[in-house]
Amino acid sequence: LLLLLLLLLLLLLLLLQSRSAPIKVLDIGNNSLSPAAAEPLARLLHSKAEGLVDLNMYMNEVGDKGMAVLAPALKECK
Repeated sequence: LLLLLLLLLLLLLLLLQSRSAPIKVLDIGNNSLSPAAAEPLARLLHSKAEGLVDLNMYMNEVGDKGMAVLAPALKECK
């Protein structure tokens, strides 16, 4: 089940990266995302979330390692 969720997240991130518009709001809460999801999410944030104003990651399990991967990408969201 977790592998399926990760695959679905990767598909979603690929679709979002193909958009021409930047991402302003991203709600991926309540998906039980693991630290493995942090790298593809960081790539998405780096490429498409320059003007991100709202990110909901409630009820995920990325942990300290995942957040360490996400932190530099989140820092770029201004």
